Amino acid sequence: MLVLLCGAMLTAVATWPLVLHLGSQVPASPWDPFAEAWAVAWDGHALTHDPLSLFDANAMWPLHDSLAFADPLLGYAPFGMLGAGFRAAIIRYDGLFIFTGALAFAGAWALARELGVSRIAALVGGAAFAFAPWRLAQADHLNILSSGGIALSLFLLLRGYRRRSVGTVLAGWIVVAWQVLIGFSLALPFLYLLVALALISCLVRASRTRLRERRMVFASVAGLAVVAVTTASMALPYFEKQHSYPESIRSITVAKFYSPPLSSLLTAPAHERIWGALTAGLRGHLAAPSEQSLFPGLVIVCLALLGLSWAGWPRRVRLGLAAAVVAITVFALGFRGPAGGIAYRLLYDLPGFSGIRTPGRLITFVTLALALLAAIGAQRVLHSVEARSCSRRAIMLTTLLLVGAIVAEGSGSLPRADVLSPPVTMASLPGPVFVLPSNDLDDAEYMPWTAISFQPMVNGISGFIPSEQTRFRTAASTFPAPASIAWLEAHGVRTVVLDRYYSPADPSSLVAGYDPHNAVPNAQMIVAARRAVPLGVTRKTSGRYTIYTLRATTDRPAARPRRKDAGQ
Repeated sequence: MLVLLCGAMLTAVATWPLVLHLGSQVPASPWDPFAEAWAVAWDGHALTHDPLSLFDANAMWPLHDSLAFADPLLGYAPFGMLGAGFRAAIIRYDGLFIFTGALAFAGAWALARELGVSRIAALVGGAAFAFAPWRLAQADHLNILSSGGIALSLFLLLRGYRRRSVGTVLAGWIVVAWQVLIGFSLALPFLYLLVALALISCLVRASRTRLRERRMVFASVAGLAVVAVTTASMALPYFEKQHSYPESIRSITVAKFYSPPLSSLLTAPAHERIWGALTAGLRGHLAAPSEQSLFPGLVIVCLALLGLSWAGWPRRVRLGLAAAVVAITVFALGFRGPAGGIAYRLLYDLPGFSGIRTPGRLITFVTLALALLAAIGAQRVLHSVEARSCSRRAIMLTTLLLVGAIVAEGSGSLPRADVLSPPVTMASLPGPVFVLPSNDLDDAEYMPWTAISFQPMVNGISGFIPSEQTRFRTAASTFPAPASIAWLEAHGVRTVVLDRYYSPADPSSLVAGYDPHNAVPNAQMIVAARRAVPLGVTRKTSGRYTIYTLRATTDRPAARPRRKDAGQ
């Protein structure tokens, strides 16, 4: 718990001053964080109100299983049960953002300790995993930052099998299942990694002996059953999504586009304090800089090299970690790896792997191996300091310098986006609700608005654009024309919220430093709000919003269409 608290404090420092704006700002961008804040809020709401309809979320109505359109973050559902409302959803998200860094720090620390590293040196390993510079580029992807469960489960499994502890082994598999619940973006490659580690363990005589013990067999079977049931339950909505929405299936062209070049390993995110500006030239050649800036950190690499070359540590551990770094790095390069990416092609053909959009996110596992080597390297440095000076103060100072250097490389002027508050009457509006203007990116800002009532909402974002959502947006493009109102009424929409002063369709207004409270008049929406409306449609103004209550028609659908019809 002390290490977890230390990780939270370091994360707060690395992302300063986000901790001073909990609930009023989100890190990095005004898009994905809002959608993820909504997802966690929905998880908590659905589990306490209607767990059998967990994936039939209220956003992107009337589509089914809309929670499966991205990583569902179900592992954070207990947090989603705390508090209610829009502001609570944002506070919860900011808190989880700091928690991900803390858990990554504590998990890697514990794993390094299990490998024999001292408590002090293991702090360096924890910092290396939690504050690698490339993580700044993923600051708006909570699902990718949530890698602490990977290190923590490996620690529990390694300790459990070494000490023949049934409880620890079961705990390790439960943490694996928890990582799966967060989402498949990291969990799927992690599951394949566990399979590879299990095969390697079967080749080691000592491991085979432990696995044959009856209680270890019981713990393994029980733990694997938990993971299998969790994975199958999670996978089912994703398979149904691919069946119902063919547009959700990603082609190999997407993975090739996001495959990073070798130079990406030397490229830091733009807002990284030390290397961001120095690597701007390399970053300019990347097709998707936010997904292809994979610099692991100079201090981390140097310490890892010290650890790799230290004869005072078991050779098998050092070479095994080095082999993992090289092999997974080749996979992380995707289709730009050696021989035209033949190695990643082998992964791509595995079940489910074609759904992973960005090969470069495998750098998570490279970083973990580097962090463990860096912890060994830190142990070597501390041994040298101890040999020259018996002063405990010198050892602590050296540790602080190493951890500080890593955190300095992994911190930066992280952009922050202010939240767009909902209309004060949002909870009382009859659903389904449609907020205009609506587009592919910025619907995310509207999603947490429903975090108290969770009435159906047409708006929503995902990794693909459903054809049904395109139809709704096209029909609403001329709102409040009579034909547009009639179409929305016929399809079940009851409330339309029109923002007269802010146009999310303009990406230039959403760059770093964007403040939604600096209302920019949207001439198109202002003119639309002044048009006459058909009889039976009511209109009222609430601040910057004009709220329309449409007529309830007898032929409007009372529920979502069946899955087989949802994509038509």
